[in-house]
Amino acid sequence: MTEELEKFTKKQKMQTKAQETGDQGYLMVDFGEFQGRSMKEVYEDQSKEAQALIKYLVKADARPNTNMAVFKAYVLKRRTSAEGTREHQPASTSALPSPSSSALPPAATQTGALLRRMMRNWLLLHRSVKHSRLQMSISHLPVNHPSISHPSISHPPVNHPSISHLPVNHQLISHLHFSHPSISHLHFNHQLISRPLSFRVTGRISSHLPSRSGFGTPCLRPELVPQLKLWWHPPQPPLIHTQPPASPNLFFTRPLFLWMPHKMWLYPVVCVRPACGKHRLTAAGVYRTVRRVLDVDGWYDLATEYLECKRCSKKYPAWSEDILGQLDLGHRSQFPALLTYRYSCDNRVLRMMRERTMGNSVAQLYKKLQEQHSEAWMQRVLQYLTACEPFARICVVRPVFAEPPPMPALPKPKWLLAVYARDVLGRLDEVKAKITSTFGSVLKMDSTKKITKKLAGAAAGTAAWCTNVGNEHGQVLVAVLTASEGHALDLMADGLMRRYREAGEAPPQLMYVDRDCCSPYGPCRVNAMFAEWDGLQVRLDIWHFMLRIAAGVTTEAHPLYGTFLARLSTCIFEWDADDVAALRRAKEGELAAKRIGHISEEAVKSRISRRELALHCRRRTRGVAETTRLIAALISVFDSERGKDTLGVPLLDHERIQQIWKEQEKHVSCIQDPEDFSLYTKTGTLKKGGVEHTQARN
Repeated sequence: MTEELEKFTKKQKMQTKAQETGDQGYLMVDFGEFQGRSMKEVYEDQSKEAQALIKYLVKADARPNTNMAVFKAYVLKRRTSAEGTREHQPASTSALPSPSSSALPPAATQTGALLRRMMRNWLLLHRSVKHSRLQMSISHLPVNHPSISHPSISHPPVNHPSISHLPVNHQLISHLHFSHPSISHLHFNHQLISRPLSFRVTGRISSHLPSRSGFGTPCLRPELVPQLKLWWHPPQPPLIHTQPPASPNLFFTRPLFLWMPHKMWLYPVVCVRPACGKHRLTAAGVYRTVRRVLDVDGWYDLATEYLECKRCSKKYPAWSEDILGQLDLGHRSQFPALLTYRYSCDNRVLRMMRERTMGNSVAQLYKKLQEQHSEAWMQRVLQYLTACEPFARICVVRPVFAEPPPMPALPKPKWLLAVYARDVLGRLDEVKAKITSTFGSVLKMDSTKKITKKLAGAAAGTAAWCTNVGNEHGQVLVAVLTASEGHALDLMADGLMRRYREAGEAPPQLMYVDRDCCSPYGPCRVNAMFAEWDGLQVRLDIWHFMLRIAAGVTTEAHPLYGTFLARLSTCIFEWDADDVAALRRAKEGELAAKRIGHISEEAVKSRISRRELALHCRRRTRGVAETTRLIAALISVFDSERGKDTLGVPLLDHERIQQIWKEQEKHVSCIQDPEDFSLYTKTGTLKKGGVEHTQARN
């Protein structure tokens, strides 16, 4: 441990001296038998082993961003400086030029040879070290650092008369010394770049897209690499840090999604203006704006191409709906986001909002996104602080590290709701197709005011009732808004009958309604609306019938109100005798298995709970005569002294309940179950006490 600490302290001192003097030769060699010595000592060592290492480094393919790569760069720089000095000294002591070379001044000859040697050595360095890693390793040094641009070598201006005729690319020479101001601070995606040393910033998109120019051609604008793909991920921080992180930017990078359907797939897209006659669009470069997209646990950038119509000169970004609407489903499904004016939302976030239930509100989704983003951001902060912590603990002089950037703020729940509404509008045809593909054999039509009370804005007060038609599975077939209950529903009925007719579905056999169930003068109004369905039976919904009877109470807060409704339900329904007998046999088998002994029939009946009855037994109506007798007896009992509470307040209003029963007695036949038609759907079987029960759902 002591040796490691001494080695680390020595390495820190050598790095500090290299930074102060600007000479990389003071850096320590971390590999081979010369480990622990400075690069300058090894280079100047004339021993056979040291010179063999120097020759090996010149031709070696060093891994970028390593100590060997830095040592190789130092060796090439020293060799370039030595060769330039040797050629410069004879030129300064040489005589006047001969007549054969009088057309070319000595300074131009020396400078041209010097530049050619520099270009040859730089090309050798370019082949051995990847430019993206080399740029990262030296981007922290000053622009005029001696380790990058040697002070003994000076270059004349481009318009110098002595070398104005030489075929030298002076813009390239400036890039050789990495002193171009437009690339010294970039943090772009290195996977996209083929030659980053000749990259020039042009606009907002330039820090995200690559440059690919020739060796001797000036880079006038960014060019894309040939092999394009959709997702581009930035380089990740190294697992082991030998030097303190210079900036936290490498720990907080974002991936890039590149959307170019025309360039990637050569997909034919046309201009949407009618005057252009569907003229083919051509590529017009890269769209200069990069969008930031909200993901489940972070953000990513979205870039696209520019398409132009040569006929009308209109330009379209490839992420616009005019272009996306022309793609087939296979290519359109690869676009990952929904764009808004300021932010953009990934499709994975949208899918989390499609099941809108009581526990899946936009406020709940906002909390989930806040938690996911906070966890991911905290993990990146911990990685950055973990990389800085060893250097802050060991160094004598505590280094100063940059603070981690704050987490980007999430959009508000109101924006999430607006994005969800736009997603529904984008899937409107699919939603319509799904709704219109729903059918059923037992329908229920009901009207309510709860939906219309939620209308706001210009639609507020335009409707009073919302009428819905559902099936036996609880699915809604159609919903309409009307100004009054029961009126103007003929168009809804015509559309519903046409849907069944065009789909080839069998007409429904039963429909429950909350009104207009029967008529003393012929067919009821519901049968008249659905005239195409001849065999349709119309029944009054039993819950609405019970609410009509319950309208005769004095107050719903009466202590006997719940008991009255429970007894009213018992007057209408009865348990199936066969199912009850099977449940009793099953209960006897369970008790016999426990070896309790002989149990009477009353004891078995007392051990059957209401939950078991509802689970294993079916219910049915009692019939017109029996139901009428029981309801009349129930009203008679609760309309007497037995229907008063301890303070003497009656449950039923005598005159009102008698009038209601006189009107509703004729509807007892409308609430009876239809003959030869089962209202239960079999869902499975269950074995209980040795008896197999059929489970069904109403």
